[in-house]
Amino acid sequence: MQSVALVLAPTRELAQQIEQVMRALGDYLGVKAHPCVGGAIIREDQRILSNGVHVVVGNPGCVGVFSATMPPEDLEITRNFMNKLVRILVKRDELTLERNGGSTHCDLYETLAITQSVIVVNTHCKVDWLTEKMRASDHTVSATHGDMDQNERDIIMHEFRSGFSCVLITTDLARGIDVQQVSLVINYDLPTP
Repeated sequence: MQSVALVLAPTRELAQQIEQVMRALGDYLGVKAHPCVGGAIIREDQRILSNGVHVVVGNPGCVGVFSATMPPEDLEITRNFMNKLVRILVKRDELTLERNGGSTHCDLYETLAITQSVIVVNTHCKVDWLTEKMRASDHTVSATHGDMDQNERDIIMHEFRSGFSCVLITTDLARGIDVQQVSLVINYDLPTP
């Protein structure tokens, strides 16, 4: 078995939290995860990794600087205190799972026991696209975005709150909604700065 994913977090604590969540999801999905963080016994990590895991979660140590929204002037400051600086910059249009994300979400919903969830995307076009993908897989989905009239959005929110649909796909206009049955919130896209 080979690792199929590497998840990097800026801190050891966050890497450990992510690994715990991955392990809990892995119980349902048959996925093995392992944390590789400072303070662990390296030989033990090597033994576990040689036996095979699907996801390795770790942190690169104190030489790393991470940000989804680092302005160019802040990025330049890193030159003052980092040795052998390597920059990995990802173009904004490469940051989403658009190619297979719809099917990935559908697979996730078929595997996990989720009461209700909210999926937040960046554009109304993405709301429409993901809604179509999930409905094609027979999921009961509500969708709302800022281009809809307020009355229509109120009706959709009422339907979602009443449990008529299990999934609400929305732009960030729905942040702060309070629906007690929501057990999962997914930020499908990276937030725009």
